[in-house]
Amino acid sequence: MELDDPIRRGGFVEHRRERGDRDRRQRRDVEGHEAVLAQPSLDLRRADLAQERAANVLDADRTRVDVVGCDDPILAGTGPRPAVRDPVAVPEHWEPLIAGAEVPAGRVVEVEIADDEAVTWRTRSGAPCVMARRCPHLDWDLTDAIVMGDELLCAGHGWSLRSDGVALKRNEFGREDAKGTIRTWSAREHDGWIEVETPGEAQPGDA
Repeated sequence: MELDDPIRRGGFVEHRRERGDRDRRQRRDVEGHEAVLAQPSLDLRRADLAQERAANVLDADRTRVDVVGCDDPILAGTGPRPAVRDPVAVPEHWEPLIAGAEVPAGRVVEVEIADDEAVTWRTRSGAPCVMARRCPHLDWDLTDAIVMGDELLCAGHGWSLRSDGVALKRNEFGREDAKGTIRTWSAREHDGWIEVETPGEAQPGDA
């Protein structure tokens, strides 16, 4: 279509530009919605883990059933049991905390563990670290901290918080002064999720 009138031609171009912008916005909205739908929910992940734990407990119970008619007194349940702690009695109990993709290197992300405020970030090796959200010095919010290798540098007064929970202050000459500790949780990355170890429920056979 030819538009000889500059005014009409300008209006046509502007219309095409607006329509292109609108189409791009719609595509972004659709892609964003699809990304949200593709992201596994934390509730679903916790439900899957609960089913796995229930299945493990059931399997453990089956192994404890006495063997009827067995000549071996230990297997038959009539003799002394070996002095070996049942591994099922102290199960690993890992709670999904946040999708690993939401914690890129160099970023500090706020999370909650039960009723506790915490932050998670990655060390130099990429391993997840989870620690209390407040610096032990004047409760500064560590979501503003800077990731420095295997430490967080508090933006408040420059305290360094190591991934193992040790807090320290360095002076301009590099001297390190111990400043106590900050709470940390054992953390791992498993099946795309950052998980923290929490106290497990008592299982059959617990002392």
